[in-house]
Amino acid sequence: MKAGETGSPPEGKGPGLPATALSREELALRIRALGGEDYRARQVRASLLQGKAVTWEEVKGLPKALREKLGREIPLLSTRLEGIEAAPDGTKKLVIRLADGNLVESALIPSGKRRTLCLSTQAGCPVGCRFCASGIGGLLRNLEAYEILEQALLARHVLLPEERLTHIVVMGVGEPLFNLEALLEALAVLESPDSLGIGARRIVVSTAGVPPGMRALSGRKPHLNLAVSLHTADQALRRELVPLAERWTVGEILEEATLYQEKTGRRITLEVVLLGGVNDTPRQADILARAAAPRGFHVNLIPWNAVPDLPFRPSPPGKVRAFADRLERRGVNVTIRRSRGGKASAACGQLRRRNTLS
Repeated sequence: MKAGETGSPPEGKGPGLPATALSREELALRIRALGGEDYRARQVRASLLQGKAVTWEEVKGLPKALREKLGREIPLLSTRLEGIEAAPDGTKKLVIRLADGNLVESALIPSGKRRTLCLSTQAGCPVGCRFCASGIGGLLRNLEAYEILEQALLARHVLLPEERLTHIVVMGVGEPLFNLEALLEALAVLESPDSLGIGARRIVVSTAGVPPGMRALSGRKPHLNLAVSLHTADQALRRELVPLAERWTVGEILEEATLYQEKTGRRITLEVVLLGGVNDTPRQADILARAAAPRGFHVNLIPWNAVPDLPFRPSPPGKVRAFADRLERRGVNVTIRRSRGGKASAACGQLRRRNTLS
């Protein structure tokens, strides 16, 4: 829904694109061409972005004839909810089918009154972390802005009537900073008071460590929170675990993260998935502490959700606690994230992969 100018629809916005891809001006042009009045575009967008409509039949206030014409000419959404799996902890994993048949995932995570949506930005993932299901099969393509937005629009139908989305974490499948323009376009809609109204301070973007993208994000959206999936501050080990480390070193990532924190005033979080016997040792804790403590970074320790056929095991709870204690003694602020959704195949990439293989 990028803002467009009046006149003919821009190149690339021809038949087949959904209403979610059109600005109000572009949608008004389409409606006018079908014999409707311009103000109907406001009605459509209100029903779509605030009224939870996912089909033209659910759009309020349109004459039947116009609704039928629009239904023939313009899809309201381009995607559909393929399936839902719920975990005992209340996490719900959504599998969403794109118009080209590819699958993406998002997850709804309840915590008290919060309802956090985890968004994907790519179909498949180019990062290829050795312990992650998301990168198995590599990158298929970037998502369009409207495909990112539609994950949120579909997710609202999984909530109870009294619930609403309160937070966004861009931590699903894909590397968000490799698809930054589409992500920012989608977030602009999600932040708008005319839409879901989720403020930038309630949005976290997670990156595997892309310094040019981090720099661009700090200049474009300085109020967004940034998390860096570092996993280890040991460059040699990180090269084994995260192939992207061949392009940017731990030092380069930490330097850019420090600049982001200084420029935006938003504290950086380092995400660390702990793998038993790999990056959960006292030595690894000390290396991580030397990276995080002087910069005031927060560290989020994450239990690994097992992925079939991958040669890793979760770090035992006692070892996770000992790792956290060692960091804290060295001046690092630490959180141990409770694993969410593993029993629903809700670790990133698991459910999409299972549906693709089935």
